[in-house]
Amino acid sequence: ARRGGPLSGLRLQKAFSSSPHSNDLARRIEGLTESSTLPRRPSRSSVSSEAMDVKVFNAPKQIFTALGNTAAVKAKSKTSDLLIAGFLAGAYISFGSALQMTVASNLMGLKAMGMAGLATLISASIFPVCFIIHVLAGSELWTGNCAVMTSGALQKKCTWRDVLRHWSVAYIGNLIGALSFGYFLMFKSGLVSNAFSAFIANIASAKTSLAFSEAFLRGIGANWLVCLAVVLVQSASSVPGKILGAWFPVMTFVATGFEHSVANMFTIPLSYMTQAASLAEFKDLFMVFVTKNLVPVTLGNIVGGAVFVAMFYDRLLMKNKEPKKYKLDLPKREAPPEPAKPA
Repeated sequence: ARRGGPLSGLRLQKAFSSSPHSNDLARRIEGLTESSTLPRRPSRSSVSSEAMDVKVFNAPKQIFTALGNTAAVKAKSKTSDLLIAGFLAGAYISFGSALQMTVASNLMGLKAMGMAGLATLISASIFPVCFIIHVLAGSELWTGNCAVMTSGALQKKCTWRDVLRHWSVAYIGNLIGALSFGYFLMFKSGLVSNAFSAFIANIASAKTSLAFSEAFLRGIGANWLVCLAVVLVQSASSVPGKILGAWFPVMTFVATGFEHSVANMFTIPLSYMTQAASLAEFKDLFMVFVTKNLVPVTLGNIVGGAVFVAMFYDRLLMKNKEPKKYKLDLPKREAPPEPAKPA
């Protein structure tokens, strides 16, 4: 037969099997194969199971534990740093308020066409931009800290004295930031047109005409939603998740008509800047704002954030022990009777 033909391979196989060393060589090859470990390509099932283990959000108890840890860090902040961070937060909220009112003042045509609800929804959907900037850039917003610092005190990670200090400095910083933004970037810059001035004058008049109880209750609703936004932001581990978590609660409080103290620090004084003929008149109008709106709304914001969010969830998540497990005594299932043996 020719070399390389089919018969040559068959003869070689027979010669190998008849060789006295063939069994020993086969055992060596088998042992080498068993001892070698070659890398395997991961299967689709293993990859998908690993992907499922990726954590995309935090559980409620983990959220409030993290808020308590955040409060412990905030309690150690320097007063000067806290004041600057509060100034930034007041300015950020003013950015959103200015944007929201600019858009709302140009949607009067929709209201004239009987689509006031759509106009309100559009303008309210824009306001959360300021809260997203505050969350992602970092600043000290007093309203959100009503829940954060209270959670830390309830978990004994900071003292109530730390809470009061943080609230006071952040509140003052928010006020300075809102007033500075309104005076320099809106009033002095010439962005306040006559139509815009008339629009915010109506808003300021409506807000300061509320009864004390009405402003207080609306303050509860606003900061309840704002602090829930803080909770949802903490629950997410990605930037898109944090944006969505902040967007919807804040949009809800604006569209509903609740009262937010820091936003009002910008809106109402800006209206008075356009109305007052002198500094003395502005001071008188500002005191009307403080007594008629700022005080009751601030108290309502405290209740909405500290009580309805921090204290209630601390009671539900942090104070309760693990539920007791009860053992169910179910009747044992009797074994079926054995079949009768044939006689």
